[in-house]
Amino acid sequence: MKKILFIPIIVASLVAMTVAGCAKPPPPTEAPPPVKTPPPEAGFSANPTSGAAPLTVEFTDQSTGEVTYWSWDFDEDGNRDSSNQNPSYTYETPGAYTVSLKVRGPGGSDTEIKADYITVVAPSPIGSEGAILLATRKGISIVEEGDWKSLGISAGLPRNLVEAMTIDDQERIWLAHSNELSVLSEEGWTHYKGNVFDYHTIGAVACDASGRIWVGCQDSLYVLESGEWKSYDIVDFGLGEGASVRDIAIDARRQVWVATRAGVSMFDGSKWTPYGETSGLAARYTEAIAVDQDGKVWVAHSNGVSVFDGSNWANYGRTGADLEVQALSGAKDIAVDKQGRIWVVTFSDGVSVFDGDHWETYTRENSGLIGGWGRTIACDGQGRVWVGTDWEATVFDGSQWLTYTQATSGLVANQIFSILCYRAGPSSLPLPHGSRGSASGKVLRQDAPLAGAEVNIAWDVSPGFSGPTPCKGDVYKATTDEEGRFSIADIPVGVYEYAIYIPEDNKWYAVTSYGTPVEIHIISGENTDIGEINL
Repeated sequence: MKKILFIPIIVASLVAMTVAGCAKPPPPTEAPPPVKTPPPEAGFSANPTSGAAPLTVEFTDQSTGEVTYWSWDFDEDGNRDSSNQNPSYTYETPGAYTVSLKVRGPGGSDTEIKADYITVVAPSPIGSEGAILLATRKGISIVEEGDWKSLGISAGLPRNLVEAMTIDDQERIWLAHSNELSVLSEEGWTHYKGNVFDYHTIGAVACDASGRIWVGCQDSLYVLESGEWKSYDIVDFGLGEGASVRDIAIDARRQVWVATRAGVSMFDGSKWTPYGETSGLAARYTEAIAVDQDGKVWVAHSNGVSVFDGSNWANYGRTGADLEVQALSGAKDIAVDKQGRIWVVTFSDGVSVFDGDHWETYTRENSGLIGGWGRTIACDGQGRVWVGTDWEATVFDGSQWLTYTQATSGLVANQIFSILCYRAGPSSLPLPHGSRGSASGKVLRQDAPLAGAEVNIAWDVSPGFSGPTPCKGDVYKATTDEEGRFSIADIPVGVYEYAIYIPEDNKWYAVTSYGTPVEIHIISGENTDIGEINL
């Protein structure tokens, strides 16, 4: 029957189901071993890695792996300077700095060290757009864009007194002081000590188109080429003994012209050609030398100015010159402006300019010159003329004069020895200011009050003077009362010296300390108490 046949099939299915349901389960799968976290790998970068102090550097973490901790040491002193991932740090002092970064994470730690990675140099005082450097006995005063800065011993200058300056083809500033030479660049200072120049006093420094540095001394001329110094003895000039160097100029043919106490000599690279009074030069004692745009050589000397056209000398100055210009007597320095005009500053007769046809003279009466003894002159790329005297720094833009002194500007001293134009000079100038203060004190003679004494405060006082007064420049004065007291108001801010005149003795007393004039600092809006002055 069909029914009988159906039963076994059902039973088989049940059996099969029962057997399948009672099967032994497979063995459990083993868990994989835990993964070990690798240690991080330290790494970093910085921007910038060099520059002038103060230098702020941004550090960037470039470590790989899992990092949970950062420790930075920016100056290799062993101390943690920051725990930030991407810190910044400001370096205040010039030097080479080693930087390290230690990182740590779940997998361990790692450290990266970069030796001498950050280089910090002394800040350059030179304005990026141009500047004028004024060399004084108290350091360098720098006129930048509408402002003043100063450069002295505290900034790396070995001595405050700078007597000559030049700029080379790499815009490095070369400063001569006594028998040493200092070089200021964006990397900082380089110094050439006195032994390089046999301890001879340096009178002039110049740079030629090849980048060679020429240094003139009282007995020799030195040249720095490819890192080596070479010297020429004074007798090589062909001018005889006593031909100490006063100034150096280099013409377009790279011939070196030297102004000395015994005439002028030219070096063409192989031989010297001397020029003296027998050659047509109007004076033996020369002070300065310059080359104009046409290649003519101009010389300032005690009798005036002489110019050499390659064949002959023409002379301007005292009676007997080719052209008598009495205002040129005692010429001290000479410069050529961008228009090719010749500018001359004299010892006591102001400033004169030659336009190719005639001379024009500026004095205290018709200009902004105070009237100090002339020392140096320079022309900048803005068309201005800068004049330095014993009492002032003055600039002329073609229409008006601006005069700077300690009392009216950031000038560190009134006596200017040299002027250097960096690039074209500043596009804008700081204006002289008129801040004022006062001074007071008491004059005694043998500890007793001295009445009727005249106290004179001036920019400069000469203890060993000749003439009616030891005071130079503007003078601020007062007479002592019965108690010997005095008070002087409305004195421009600055550094002054002072002297006392006693009418009954008809005698001056320059107030000094060990032979050096005592300084008075006048501060804006304040009274400077000098105290008791016991004669």
